[in-house]
Amino acid sequence: MLLAIDLLEIESKSLSQHISGISTITFYKGDIHLAAKSLKERFSLLLEANPWIAGKLVKTKQSKNLQLLYSNTPSTNIQVELLFKVNPPDVKIHSDMPYSQLGKACSSLIVQRPTRIINKEEYITKLTLVEDTKDPQNKFSLIFSLSHSVGDGHTYYSLLNMLSKDAKIEALTVQRKEEIYAKAIKTLGKKEFAYLTSFSHVFNVFRGMICGKKAKVYAFYLDENKISELKAKKKEEQAYISTNDILTSSFSTFTGARLCAMAINFRNKIKGLDNKDAGNYEGAILYDKRHYKSPSSIRHSLINPSSYQGLSKPLPKTFEGMFCKMGLITNWASFAKDLNLQDAKEELHLPLTNTAGRMPYEMCVVFRAKEGKTGLIYFTQRFKKVDFNPQSLPIGKLISNKIFT
Repeated sequence: MLLAIDLLEIESKSLSQHISGISTITFYKGDIHLAAKSLKERFSLLLEANPWIAGKLVKTKQSKNLQLLYSNTPSTNIQVELLFKVNPPDVKIHSDMPYSQLGKACSSLIVQRPTRIINKEEYITKLTLVEDTKDPQNKFSLIFSLSHSVGDGHTYYSLLNMLSKDAKIEALTVQRKEEIYAKAIKTLGKKEFAYLTSFSHVFNVFRGMICGKKAKVYAFYLDENKISELKAKKKEEQAYISTNDILTSSFSTFTGARLCAMAINFRNKIKGLDNKDAGNYEGAILYDKRHYKSPSSIRHSLINPSSYQGLSKPLPKTFEGMFCKMGLITNWASFAKDLNLQDAKEELHLPLTNTAGRMPYEMCVVFRAKEGKTGLIYFTQRFKKVDFNPQSLPIGKLISNKIFT
């Protein structure tokens, strides 16, 4: 039986239609064929519990919002064959490939932006295993991609985590909660939320994507010692700051942004939303220089969960908003868990995007790079590798000198 689920209004907005799927690549040591056999079984169980991940995006005259169309009684074996691929012939990658080349090589494995798949025979999910061209007998990669129209980082990792051989598989709630989400976005401020979909901000985004420089990408391990030192200092002052406070403040200060947006997950912060809710239940708190100047000021902005306060001056007027410096930081690290495959050892996990295009503005993603290691990946138009240094940012060594040249 086919079901059509209305997506959230924000998931159906025009700006959301130009974002490619959330994607990551995980490098392993092991036998790809043994891993593929067990992963196929896990993916089949995941599909049985969450048949909507084999859905398609549709737009009809009967609904004002975008819809997710899927069968609640699918033939799981057929769906697995459609969504799960092993060694597609047109994809040649290896674990030392420069990031820009890696993104291009994997472009066919990334779910395209909604404008290209709405009302098409394209699925919202892709799962792929690819052998390492330099060592096909002993190395391979797992690439997982999910349309951003149906899920945020939390939804993405809730699904990806369940592919681990020792994880519990659960059904996520796909039915959207529009009224609860409407309450959630009020905590961001009516003017602040409206600004993100305003003409000036949308113009700024597309100006960067069309006219901006091609993004350079650098990824570093988090300097845990520096984080501990900063936290200890605040503790002595009878104050608390989180790792994310430190990362948001340092990134925003580094970019010198007029406004910096910090992504926030509303689950378990708003009554009625919990970890089993699939969808884009996230928002962005806007900060200006006065409020992002220190980790303590970030922490202070979060004191009142009914009304986050990140601005000390009015939002940019139209012309300034069209051209001002912007930044965005999002933290996936707390969502991710170990992704254990049969007879394989995880070596490195990275966000994956095709950087052949241009980025809207300066961006930072905090992520789990490997067991016990947090990574920070920076997408930049303005900065060179030499500009990223431990004096300005809480970063350690480059994750890979070969991938991030």
